[in-house]
Amino acid sequence: MTGLQPWTPTVVTGDVVQDESVEGATKRSLAAARADHTAADDGARAAVLVLARQVDYLIAHDWAAPTGRLDNVTLPTYLRYCDALHLTPASRARADKDEQGGKAAGKLSSMKRQRPAG
Repeated sequence: MTGLQPWTPTVVTGDVVQDESVEGATKRSLAAARADHTAADDGARAAVLVLARQVDYLIAHDWAAPTGRLDNVTLPTYLRYCDALHLTPASRARADKDEQGGKAAGKLSSMKRQRPAG
């Protein structure tokens, strides 16, 4: 179709609305979360940036991969990586509750607390 303008991602930060790529927003999120990450997270941090670039590509190409097929995998994968790196409000809330040992602590954390020392 002609005459359609390419869609530009819009990011809302507080009261400020700005056009930005998913990659740019992800870089900002990673920079803000840097204190919570260690060198062990570097691979996941690099992978989420690759996925962010892929999401930007897909947005610009009507969600079609370079093969021409619809890509319905990259965005959910990107969101799972963001969740694992605690870049989403929900994942940060879960992490905070987990650190406090609240009822929302995950199974793995519960097992770690129950495991005998040594």
